[in-house]
Amino acid sequence: MSMYETIKRANLPGPPEHSIALRVSSAGAVVVSIAACWAQGELSGLVASLSIVLIIVGNVFSYLRRERQLHVYVHPRRSRQGYRNLRDRD
Repeated sequence: MSMYETIKRANLPGPPEHSIALRVSSAGAVVVSIAACWAQGELSGLVASLSIVLIIVGNVFSYLRRERQLHVYVHPRRSRQGYRNLRDRD
């Protein structure tokens, strides 16, 4: 087995997490930390509010997509030049 195949197998996703309580508690911890940064004056109200909204939206999106993986394939032997050549072909 090649090194690439070993790494690819090691990085396969595990089974999806179905626990809503885990997702809510982890998102809650992040929201509390953002609020603490805002309370200390490290973040503006706009940035804090936008961050909280994006955290919630991202968690909902993640929960809804937990069974379906986004498949992105990157060829292991492609250089940046190879990607430019692929774009030029279209």
